[in-house]
Amino acid sequence: MMLVFPGPVCNTYGAFPQKMAIIFIIFTAFISTTMGMSHKEKQQPGLRAKLTGLGDTIESLILLNRCNDDYSCPNHSFEKYNRNCHDSFGDCECEHGYRKSHDYDYCVKEWCEHDYYCPHNSFPKPNRDCYNNFNDCECEHGYRKSHNSCQEE
Repeated sequence: MMLVFPGPVCNTYGAFPQKMAIIFIIFTAFISTTMGMSHKEKQQPGLRAKLTGLGDTIESLILLNRCNDDYSCPNHSFEKYNRNCHDSFGDCECEHGYRKSHDYDYCVKEWCEHDYYCPHNSFPKPNRDCYNNFNDCECEHGYRKSHNSCQEE
């Protein structure tokens, strides 16, 4: 039995692990359907119906995991390099000076007020143009971020 996958499978970590999972599911389903049957029993029409149903399930799994790779990143963004599939805004990265909008699938210009001060036991992250909130701060050694402050580890 030869398995052919119709196109790339979307996965941040690459297509191989997901394909292996699908192959495992197919193999397990086939074995559990036919295990313990004689050759004659395997020729019965009822089994053919079971295997046809299994084939439909397999086809659904393949289509569910199929990548269209047809998404174009919006203005001021580009495709992330570590993706095998680009089919949503999640596969795009905003250009420097822009950030992802929380409500829409596009990049908006960073606002910069320079009126935020990092809390006690933290300092501004280096190489930032703007310091607008706690995300722009890093905790000192021995402290970790907890909500909007740095707590001892």
